[in-house]
Amino acid sequence: MKLVWSKVRFVLGAVLMLFVLQSCASSGNSVSNKGEKIYNKDFNSMVETVESAIRNSKMSIETSQQSQNPQTLTIIVSERAQMRGKSVQRRQGEVRVIKVGENKTKVRITNPDYHYSVPEDSRTDYQRVILNRIDSMLKKRG
Repeated sequence: MKLVWSKVRFVLGAVLMLFVLQSCASSGNSVSNKGEKIYNKDFNSMVETVESAIRNSKMSIETSQQSQNPQTLTIIVSERAQMRGKSVQRRQGEVRVIKVGENKTKVRITNPDYHYSVPEDSRTDYQRVILNRIDSMLKKRG
């Protein structure tokens, strides 16, 4: 009986793993680690998507710089903060859009370095916010 149960668990685990892999493949994404994803999209269309996702996330693009080897766009982003009615830029993070193949583009996001005095509930997870926005935009486009 023990042998049958372990075979059933193995088969169920394999089926679950195939389901997860199929989900990633059908959405065109594969997650490498937190804050980094590879999309089955060309570099130029991902640059447009990333920039739009940043702007739609109530963040600002501070600077943008492109290099050729490998083809990379580095964007410094910041969160808007209100101080006495004025909009102030703060909490800079980094977004890199990297061409890794003809129709493969990696997006890597680095959260800001928060000072220890900034409470956890006041910190924004740029990785989660921007990647979720990118995924949502790509899903709408089909």
